[in-house]
Amino acid sequence: MTKWLLLAGAILSEVTGSLSLKGALDRPGLYVLVAAGYIASFILLALVLRQGMALGVAYGIWGALGVATTAVMSSLIFDETQSGLGRTGRKFFLEYSGILPDVLVMGEALGAGVFPIAATVFTKKLNRFMNRHPLIHLSTFGGADLGCMAGIAALDLYERLKPWENAEVMGRRLRSGIERALRGRRRPNGMVSGAGLLLAIDLGSPENALSFCRAAARSGILVKPGDVDASSVLIRPSLLITPTQTNEIIGAVEKAAADIKFI
Repeated sequence: MTKWLLLAGAILSEVTGSLSLKGALDRPGLYVLVAAGYIASFILLALVLRQGMALGVAYGIWGALGVATTAVMSSLIFDETQSGLGRTGRKFFLEYSGILPDVLVMGEALGAGVFPIAATVFTKKLNRFMNRHPLIHLSTFGGADLGCMAGIAALDLYERLKPWENAEVMGRRLRSGIERALRGRRRPNGMVSGAGLLLAIDLGSPENALSFCRAAARSGILVKPGDVDASSVLIRPSLLITPTQTNEIIGAVEKAAADIKFI
């Protein structure tokens, strides 16, 4: 019984340290609790092993239950600023995973390109917590009346047009067309990734990506290298793109790939 109580203590100490680590980013004083939690966890785990529990069993239970408990006690946040409201062929990308987050962040498309606005949606449980502690989530530009009016009008429009349905169909068409256009070209990679009308072409190096963007501009389409991965080129056309326009993009991609020399 003693070794199981020690193991439970090791798990709780590790979870305490992990959860405190998130809070320590804003409150440095919590780093003391982080260090204490991890040190206590390892000491207790060593005592468990001295009690005779097999190493594989102790570490397996400690690791699995520690991760699971931390996950249960944490809040899951999905940022759908770019992917939300139809861009990936679903209303929200989270629908592909089947996971319901505790916090959902949306923006860009929420204002339909007319007015800059973002929104954060909480579960009822988190919303009650926020209402009890209103001063922990202040927003400098929160509650703009004009922005909210634009957002409401945009949401009504999205519900009526359901652009994610077109994004799914045209996205499959666009992706397969780009893959065909790049097939057989001398390139380091040329892998197409993404979902719906949020696509990226991995061209192997920033130099290749920049050359491709210049060639694409000469062919009639404007694309740019990724901010996170400068070796990739982003393809994000209108959610209401037509088959004819999709074919034009595919043709421009094929011409641009043929016009450049890959490094």
